[in-house]
Amino acid sequence: MGYTLPLPPFRHISTLSVKELIQAAARFMLISDNLASPEPQFRDHWTLTLDEEEPSLPPINVFGILPNGHFVLIMHEEGVFTLWDLRPGGPPGRQRLVARHEISDETVSMEYTTEGENDTCIVVAALSETTDPPTILVFQFQLNFSTNDSSHGVPQVIQTDLAKYYIGQVRYFARIALQDGLCLAWYNSGEKVVASILDYRSSKRLDLETDIISTTSPDCCLYHGSLIFHHDKLTSAVVSTYFSITQHLQPVPNNSRPGDVDMISKAADRSAVLPLQPPDSSSRANQDPNLIWTTIHPTNTPNANTLCGSPSIFATETMSPTVFDRVPHLSARWMEPRTTLEMLRTGENLDTLVSRTWIDLEGSTASRDDGFEFLISTTCGLRMLWVSYREETDSDGAADEEVLYLIPLLIPDERTTQNAEKRMMRLPIDLFDMLTMDFSDESGTLVIASKSTDQEGSNEGSQDSWKQSNESQVLEIFQY
Repeated sequence: MGYTLPLPPFRHISTLSVKELIQAAARFMLISDNLASPEPQFRDHWTLTLDEEEPSLPPINVFGILPNGHFVLIMHEEGVFTLWDLRPGGPPGRQRLVARHEISDETVSMEYTTEGENDTCIVVAALSETTDPPTILVFQFQLNFSTNDSSHGVPQVIQTDLAKYYIGQVRYFARIALQDGLCLAWYNSGEKVVASILDYRSSKRLDLETDIISTTSPDCCLYHGSLIFHHDKLTSAVVSTYFSITQHLQPVPNNSRPGDVDMISKAADRSAVLPLQPPDSSSRANQDPNLIWTTIHPTNTPNANTLCGSPSIFATETMSPTVFDRVPHLSARWMEPRTTLEMLRTGENLDTLVSRTWIDLEGSTASRDDGFEFLISTTCGLRMLWVSYREETDSDGAADEEVLYLIPLLIPDERTTQNAEKRMMRLPIDLFDMLTMDFSDESGTLVIASKSTDQEGSNEGSQDSWKQSNESQVLEIFQY
């Protein structure tokens, strides 16, 4: 598990007593040994029915477990965001809904980070592509505990809208991130990739037209004012950097649009092609020269638990020779921003082979009705969650069962490929009605959002049919 110690809620490691440090280390070893077994066993399981506390919530789109695994942030459809308390114990009947925030636009993706002392300020950025032009909205939840006991105390929440920005028209892809106290958006507006860097605290903005031509999204990292684009492929990684780019940030009003500041159009200060450890010769990916690579970037990374390294995870697919379907391949490594900037600045060690985890998965990836695929990184990028199909035989004959696997990747201090055997996660629930999922590397907490199946009704069709049905949305929480 690398350095992801299971700390108490909203406590920095420097504030822990010797006893608390020993408890955290012991818990870390238990989680690590459990997850390293062929079939990890959960030690606790409970269910949270969202509609019991907040009726008529719109359907869940995506969510993320906050650092240390004690709270979960959910993005629903219709621009609704909710924050839920997952901490075990506490007084009976404690309210689990901590906050609800609504914005006027339908959003398609979100990112979040934590700031302030003990990470009690949760900053959220949401992207809406339904507006013309597309919009980025930034807001925050400030959690204040009335006592020093953040393990069970109920926080008071102050919600604040921080900023609203418009970006250029999106042609192929758009992604957002919160890094270095800034909001970063990169998207394809034509042939070239455009980056917008937004200072949501002091209302400054930078729009950059790069020389990167791509219809699929590269990954991007903002580190100490410099911008790094990287795109991993079969045997190499293409890296481009813009040194000290944030010095060009300019003041703008809220609701700023492209054109409120002059677009900077320039080639990267330095670019390089880094050699990656190749896949095994038996990999089917070697046989397809036209692979399309998709970036999977864990939310809220880099961070202290990743040793300030950025998980570089890319996925592609090839046609299976045994089933008429496409199967995934994964490339995962650690992109260290400081080391990468130094290599590009000096030109040294650019030909050194870069270690990575390469995984050829067997079987197709299960997906939601809207096409959202269940191949998801964990909170710190140490593992992947993957739902696939396994043929089961019962009294009615053969049938496909959806199965969840946990796939270990390289941890931050490893520089060689480790055994990437997937681990089956046997769960007492049906994954057929799953909406999305996340896994906390820090606390060993698995959260699965699903539709309850013990009530009548169906969510097929329009949004109105969902509201008129009797189905509930539930969170299944498993503690490992």
